[in-house]
Amino acid sequence: MSCPVERQPVLLVASDDSLLALCSAELGEQFPVQRAGPSGFTHALDTLQGCCGVLLDGACMEEIELVSACHVIAEDYGLPVVLLSMKGRRLSGYLEDIPGKVAVMDVFFRAGALREFICAETDSAAEFPEEDAELPDPFPPPGDACISTASFIMSHFYERIKKASQTDDNILLLGESGSGKSWTARKIHELSPRRAKKFFKVNVAEFNANLIESNLFGTTSGAFTDAADQNGVFSAADGGTLFLDEIGELPVLLQSKLLGVLETHSYRRLGSTQECTFDEKIIFATNRNLEECIKAGTFRKDLYYRISSIVLEVPPLRDHPEDIPEISRSIAKTRNKLLSQGAVDKLMEYAWPGNIRELESIVKRACIFSSADIISADDIHFS
Repeated sequence: MSCPVERQPVLLVASDDSLLALCSAELGEQFPVQRAGPSGFTHALDTLQGCCGVLLDGACMEEIELVSACHVIAEDYGLPVVLLSMKGRRLSGYLEDIPGKVAVMDVFFRAGALREFICAETDSAAEFPEEDAELPDPFPPPGDACISTASFIMSHFYERIKKASQTDDNILLLGESGSGKSWTARKIHELSPRRAKKFFKVNVAEFNANLIESNLFGTTSGAFTDAADQNGVFSAADGGTLFLDEIGELPVLLQSKLLGVLETHSYRRLGSTQECTFDEKIIFATNRNLEECIKAGTFRKDLYYRISSIVLEVPPLRDHPEDIPEISRSIAKTRNKLLSQGAVDKLMEYAWPGNIRELESIVKRACIFSSADIISADDIHFS
């Protein structure tokens, strides 16, 4: 029986609870996480006894405000800070001169990284439960409210998401660019029995054509010039969910190898004869018409059947315009802005060929260039 370890609270500064379950599960009972909004975090630090660190959601403030908050937390309160950064935020250079410890991590950090940092900064030994102890699920299934919608078509789609999330069969997501395939894949993971494990996304189209095989399956030292022992993406999710986006871009020569990997749930690293097994839920996505690709000879029919045990077609935004007000207001909220009814009406009149991605871009652009707290119709400009 291990000795009790003193609990040391950690403060999460965020606009909502979307990161609370993830951070709580990562840090465990030893470091209970409490959330405060971006406007009230100093009051929370004044009243939270024994706080040992702060997690700062990079989406809850503008960049200059994030840097200022890091200064306040590290200098005035003497606490270590973890900036959970959004993709594209390049703030490390502005944080180097801050006295104290400030770490920048991707929002989807490596399993164990957050706990390692907090333990190191607090000189705490990590508290691990006994092997035979029955642990509560750190990620209880989210309620229906987390995927609410105002449209019938999306209500039906969400019901299909929930059912698909409970199986380990391969899932193929089809849909136009920007329609929400990545969001759908992540939501399937969050609702699945594997939700406590890692979600790992890979865009096949972004791989160097000459390195796709090594990126997927890994390499061994000596496999080619300058090759080193390196794991591929099939080992990255580690019992969680692997999301292979743009699967239609995979070269035909590698499609047969992927087919074999999916059939046997094993693979060989480049240059190795040793079989490696994996246990992951795999989700595929593409905006291509794979049946047309099969006719054209650019995609294997047998691979298509293997990856499409369950097929979900993500509806384009024009098919559920009823959701535009809620989606656009949520986007504006991340920038601490509100949308006027006139702005919402103008957004509702547009056809949205770029789907939700285009909606996000236009609303964020309006928030950036408008000095007002409430975005008007005149602030909305379409490309």
